[in-house]
Amino acid sequence: MFIRTLLFFTGALVAQQSFAGPAVLLQFSNGNQIFGSELVIYSDGSLVHNERSCCPPHVDATPESNLSPTQLQHLEALILAASSGRIVERAGSLTSEGSQSGSLLVYDNGKATVVLEVDRSAAGTPNKDLVNLSSSASEIKTLVETYVKYPLVP
Repeated sequence: MFIRTLLFFTGALVAQQSFAGPAVLLQFSNGNQIFGSELVIYSDGSLVHNERSCCPPHVDATPESNLSPTQLQHLEALILAASSGRIVERAGSLTSEGSQSGSLLVYDNGKATVVLEVDRSAAGTPNKDLVNLSSSASEIKTLVETYVKYPLVP
């Protein structure tokens, strides 16, 4: 039994649902009040990808092909390696109106590891960034950037 957490571009927990299904391997969410990207990759290789934009505000589901068995094995190996990576906190760019925030997390047996996280601060002060320094984390971030319109930039 796994717990699936649904995030809708606000970073706020909207719903939690127990179900017997694939576990989350990777969860990405980034954006601001107007636009954003969300990507979830499951242990069966399936993906859920949404892009949010405005005028009028809307969310577009972006169809994606499942990862191949080889791609899935590679991602699982990267996640395992990233789970032992050194995570540091850094002062990020200055927060301003429209600044983005978000996170890229990976899961190994249900245990979350930060790849990258950007937390907005008060206007005019630096964001708080958590960065996984492992080369595997960097490769995971690059993989996510091949899918999403709005990458997470520390």
